[in-house]
Amino acid sequence: MGRSGSKKTGQKKSSTARKDEVRGKESPSSVSEKRPADGSKANGGPQRSDQGRASSIEPLFEKSWLRTLLVCSVLLVSSIGVRFYGLEYPRSVVFDETHFGKFTDWYLKGEFFFDIHPPLAKMVFAYLGSILGYELSAVEPYGHIGQRFRPGDKFLILRGLSATFGGLVPIFTFLTCEELDLPLEASLLSAIAVLFEHMLIVESRLILINSQLMFYVSLSLYFAVRLWKSPRGTRERWTFLVFTALAATGAISVKWTAGVTPFVIALVSFFGVLFPHARLTFLECGIAATIAFSAYTLLHYLHFKALPKTGQVGHHRDGLLSPLPIEN
Repeated sequence: MGRSGSKKTGQKKSSTARKDEVRGKESPSSVSEKRPADGSKANGGPQRSDQGRASSIEPLFEKSWLRTLLVCSVLLVSSIGVRFYGLEYPRSVVFDETHFGKFTDWYLKGEFFFDIHPPLAKMVFAYLGSILGYELSAVEPYGHIGQRFRPGDKFLILRGLSATFGGLVPIFTFLTCEELDLPLEASLLSAIAVLFEHMLIVESRLILINSQLMFYVSLSLYFAVRLWKSPRGTRERWTFLVFTALAATGAISVKWTAGVTPFVIALVSFFGVLFPHARLTFLECGIAATIAFSAYTLLHYLHFKALPKTGQVGHHRDGLLSPLPIEN
């Protein structure tokens, strides 16, 4: 009797112990199921909060005007900062600054000169620089390479113009990649590569015309992609047709070596090379060509109109190509 009672008691205890072990194993899941609303104690709480934060950040990485604005703002600040930092160094004439500095002064004096390049970039230096405060110096500041600038010389205004044009190139590089529907990583990599391109930085910090050249090239390519993507017969298409023609004219009006830019744009627009859907009609191509030719011709008319006085042919006075003598 005693033995049977002790056996029954042991069986009850062992069964009770097994039940407690099962309850102990099930308790975490049961607690999480019973209290899902408490994010600090429930197992699903931190995961849900992480998902919430991720969903709030996702719109910044999706293609939108907000993302484009943020990226372009960062690129602009970075690009301008790189090009304007220490812009006054060196305080002496570097390389072709001796030529383009003189051309700028001759425009302001109205003295005729001859140069192998078209006049747009030099006129920008002269007239936009004048609006921003550039003035003629009492003594020729661009006499030769290595000549030291004097305290009153306004050379920083002209260098600042170059830096500004060069600083805008990475932005239009990014925008063009965006219009080509490239991934964000590819668009950023392209813009950053242009931002830190060594020779473009150097050209953008001196009184040289290549930063303006690269600006008009990047601008014309951006407008061209917008043109190719626009629906036929819409106001948007005609708008970007005009902008593309003017920007490409600007590029070739800085240097004739930029002629490859309007050539490539015309090739794609007329034959649909690489972009079959981008073909323009004969009418659209004719209008673009007329706008480009008219703008280029008008620019040279203004160039000759601005230089009525007998002046420079290259670096020599009274040469074969100088205009009729006009009393200064």
